[in-house]
Amino acid sequence: MWEVAAMVDGMFFFEDEPVNVAPRLFRQPPAGLGGNAESLISYLKRLAHKHRMSPRGFVEEHLGDEGQDHEPISLARDWLHRNGQDLVGVSDRAATLADWFARNTGVSEVLQCGLSNLSPFICGQRLVTRESRVCLQCFDEDRREGRPMFERLLWRLEPVTVCDKHCCPLIAPRCQGERASHRSSPANLPGVCLKCGSIGLKCSSEEEVAECTDADLWVARQCRRLVEALPSLKGADPIRMKASLRAHCMSGKGIVSAAKSLDMTPSSFSVWLRLPKSKCLLFRLIDISLTQQLDLVALLRGELEKCDLPMDRRPRTGKRAYQLVDHATLKQRLAAALEAGECVASVAREMKVSHCALKTHAALYIRVRDQARTARDSKETERRRAAVRQAEEVVIRLLRKRKVPSLRNASTETNEEWRSSLLKSAALTSMRVQLGDAVVREPSRKISYSAELRQMIAESVQRIQQQFQ
Repeated sequence: MWEVAAMVDGMFFFEDEPVNVAPRLFRQPPAGLGGNAESLISYLKRLAHKHRMSPRGFVEEHLGDEGQDHEPISLARDWLHRNGQDLVGVSDRAATLADWFARNTGVSEVLQCGLSNLSPFICGQRLVTRESRVCLQCFDEDRREGRPMFERLLWRLEPVTVCDKHCCPLIAPRCQGERASHRSSPANLPGVCLKCGSIGLKCSSEEEVAECTDADLWVARQCRRLVEALPSLKGADPIRMKASLRAHCMSGKGIVSAAKSLDMTPSSFSVWLRLPKSKCLLFRLIDISLTQQLDLVALLRGELEKCDLPMDRRPRTGKRAYQLVDHATLKQRLAAALEAGECVASVAREMKVSHCALKTHAALYIRVRDQARTARDSKETERRRAAVRQAEEVVIRLLRKRKVPSLRNASTETNEEWRSSLLKSAALTSMRVQLGDAVVREPSRKISYSAELRQMIAESVQRIQQQFQ
């Protein structure tokens, strides 16, 4: 911002005038838009590579420092292990991250790389796949046409199992090659194998998969049209959509008949139609379009349009099945878990029951849960204490040798790896800052530090200062 003088009635007034600030990051547009829109995790990987950084290093370097106008963005620890599952869904974090990229690159098209515009209609359950799925023919086409390989947002939608363009199933890459022998790891880019470095994922095994059915292709085409229409669905009203659907059902065989065709209870379907903020699965919306012979995108806009349908019109979301629970055995298993120090999640998985069934035995459930939580907290505290202690020892050793306590010097001193993503490295960097080193800044992950970890680092800094007084 800068001030401009303006004269009004013979007096000068200073007004603020906005200044076009240069973007912090490279101005990289998405590799695909419309029905072939690039997913946000794919965009992040390509942008990080352009900055000569790994995706995790890029996030730690840039997303943790937003200045005074915006809050820092914190991602879950396993966001990369889950292939950015939370970054392309309908959560607030996905919308915030897309807005951050658009603001810092100056490319507004990045907002089309996520599913945030669908948040008024659908929930995040069974929406985005945890593992990456690809179409190898699309990657070959990218290379032939001279554009970078990129992951389509369409591929991450769980209902989509085939590529409607090449009429082939999507596959989860499984490398059958040998691990790369060169010192540097393969680039973490879409279409590149992280194990052997194969470009285009040519190393993936050809799994035996079922042939594409006309129903699978119909779902993929409807979802492609949905991805293409995402910009126009911003601000769409779910109340209008539900009112149109209710009128359509009432003009036909009624709500009860429509619910039965969806394998839903009439009460559940009626409640969903009545409550404005009630959401459903994307699978369920596809089933509604399939059974009611309606176009999916038009339905979300509150319009009723007929569309071509496949021969198989059975709903893909079956009715929830409830199993009888042996509560006597369940109570004995909870008592055994209390003695063995197990968590309630392991009991639920072993007995194949929900947590609601476990909560029937409230006293035992609470004791098992609290015991596991205490053990987990103790283990985490010990892990933090060990990391801070190791960082403190290395800082003291380096300062006594009159060396800068940098991560590189720490690696040389201990013959160990001190990557910036490690907790001991973050603790060492925080100690340098608190000791008055103006060359470095606090790690971006500091926003996720617990009060306990902050106290440990502060006490270590005090001990280091006492050593050199």
